[in-house]
Amino acid sequence: MFLTACFGIGKSADPARRSLPTRPLVLWVDWAGTSDAFRSASETNEFVATAKRAGVTHLALEARDRSGRPALGAQSVYRLQERNLRSAAQQHGILLAAAIPVFHADEATAGELRSSSAIAGDSGWELVADDALSPVIPGNRERELELIESIATSGDFDFLVLSQPGFAGLYSDLGPAAKRAFEAWTGRTMGRWPEVIIGEAAPLSANREGKGALWDLWLIWRADVMLDFMLEVNGRLAADGMPPAIVAVEGPWPAHIRGGLNWALPQSKAGTDYGWLPRNYDRTAAGHLLPAVALGFWEPDLIFVKDAELEDFAWWSSMEGSSLLARRYRRTGEPVWGVVPLFSSTAPLSAIQAAGRLTDGVILLSASDFIEHPELWGQLR
Repeated sequence: MFLTACFGIGKSADPARRSLPTRPLVLWVDWAGTSDAFRSASETNEFVATAKRAGVTHLALEARDRSGRPALGAQSVYRLQERNLRSAAQQHGILLAAAIPVFHADEATAGELRSSSAIAGDSGWELVADDALSPVIPGNRERELELIESIATSGDFDFLVLSQPGFAGLYSDLGPAAKRAFEAWTGRTMGRWPEVIIGEAAPLSANREGKGALWDLWLIWRADVMLDFMLEVNGRLAADGMPPAIVAVEGPWPAHIRGGLNWALPQSKAGTDYGWLPRNYDRTAAGHLLPAVALGFWEPDLIFVKDAELEDFAWWSSMEGSSLLARRYRRTGEPVWGVVPLFSSTAPLSAIQAAGRLTDGVILLSASDFIEHPELWGQLR
């Protein structure tokens, strides 16, 4: 079978130094879609055995569910499901990874800790609370670092996947805490807020991208916040034996502008390549801190560059183009993985096989899809 032959598990020769697996096929376990299926030990065992036969090397267990609640350990409502999965994975020789949605607020999170996004209203920009923590608040960053460290030190996981770390969107975080932090960073008092950042509001600019006088500084500041966070993550994971942490981003741009993370290398000049970025954006690059980037494909139905061109899409919108673009901003030999959302693609098998050839590892979204559509396993085998 292609997948079994293509993917395998690789380990560092020095057990004190943890390294990424070589060409993994990772199945993301999304608790919201699988909580009932994994209540039975026998059904869980059958599912994991099938995954093993299909070439899966790792199960990535979510550390939080969609509501932001803890989904691993004693505080989790999924303790039974986790126990069944761990037992079945051990029996069948599948390793575990931890998938950590970063800066995800739960229902009990106080409003002042949340990020605020700007939306265009009839009389101007309006700020609304996000389902996300504000990364600019030190206590929020410490909460995330403590979670990452606690999972890393448990000894249970081969590697960690930090899912889209950063800000909730391009027009966040614009609340009072962000305003104070941005003022401290710039050394100036903000005038008309948030217009000084994102320009005038509706109705005049509702249909065009808002850019205020300090837009470029804003982008650099956000990326600096995330660069500092990644430096702190690396500091927490510096000890021997700690699992590596990779970052999952949503597209091929080296500047993860929506979330603020610039995952390019410092010397790769992403700011020069993309006209919407500030001229000195490259100093925010965090690529040297990331052992791998897991790339979300924007158009998984378009596998090769020629497929994109036939459909009048940009070359980089194809899976092949995305991976080629990502490699321009990585050092030779530094892995680029692919994240394949099965049911955004009309041909999941070909998309997975292509990702296996074009990248250094594949994360499949998600276990619930295989539960709802068991015929997929037959295609993989």
